[in-house]
Amino acid sequence: MAARMSMNLGWNAMTLFVAELYPTVVRNISIGYCNTTARLGGIIAPYILSAGEPYVFFLVIGVAMTMTFISPLFLRETRGRPLEDELPVSPRKMKSTLAQADQKELQTMM
Repeated sequence: MAARMSMNLGWNAMTLFVAELYPTVVRNISIGYCNTTARLGGIIAPYILSAGEPYVFFLVIGVAMTMTFISPLFLRETRGRPLEDELPVSPRKMKSTLAQADQKELQTMM
């Protein structure tokens, strides 16, 4: 019962955090990606359990849970920040996009 409650707590926290972490234009895609990888983990788990020794299953799940616990510590804090609406554009991509726009504008003038 405690494991199921912890799993639901982690799932809900992940959904809320992912919604705040990604910009609006890719928010639904990112939540879908997280859902897909979680479902794939649920599909693969019984095969890991039946693969051999029981300790292998607990070792794999323990490593995955540890990585899941530690990885959010490296993400940026979103408290007090407005949600992003657009993806950040690198200066190099911005320069090439502006160059393409200038070329199109020159072509329409001719």
